[in-house]
Amino acid sequence: MPRRLPGGRLTLVLVLALRGCIRLPCQAGLSVPQYGAMPRWTCPRCDREFGRPRQAHTCVPGCTVDATFAGRPAALRSVYDEIREHLRTLGPVHEDAAVVGVFLKRDRKLAEVRPRSRDVSLALYLPRPVDDPRFSRVLGRSGPRVIHVLLLRGADEVDGQVRDWLTQAFLHASG
Repeated sequence: MPRRLPGGRLTLVLVLALRGCIRLPCQAGLSVPQYGAMPRWTCPRCDREFGRPRQAHTCVPGCTVDATFAGRPAALRSVYDEIREHLRTLGPVHEDAAVVGVFLKRDRKLAEVRPRSRDVSLALYLPRPVDDPRFSRVLGRSGPRVIHVLLLRGADEVDGQVRDWLTQAFLHASG
């Protein structure tokens, strides 16, 4: 049960964690299956996989990809299916589905696919900044992983260029 302050208010730390502003460390036990070239740790509380034992995360249960896209237009699910099919041609990819989206991982996260009301937000974790007008946002331009955000409305927008960026993200996340 969350700790409450006088008047029934939640503690600031818990409120920030619930809003996704901070991550709380999970102190649950270890379970480390092998995945690809790197051992994966599965949190026994939320059953989600991570790259490091006891990796800090918001410990909420995951869901299925179908549940993530439930109630959304079929065109948005088809965008995800095109992304997933291309990545499967490159090698194994872990799909960490949550209510807000699907996090695609190798040794590290390579992409986030988040369905929105009219499109899918695809965040690619690339090794360097890419200057292209298709990106709606570019975050962390100075770090080792630069996040590039694309907004895709249909599977036909997952074209050769997007596949090339997915391949770069896959390779960069693979060690």
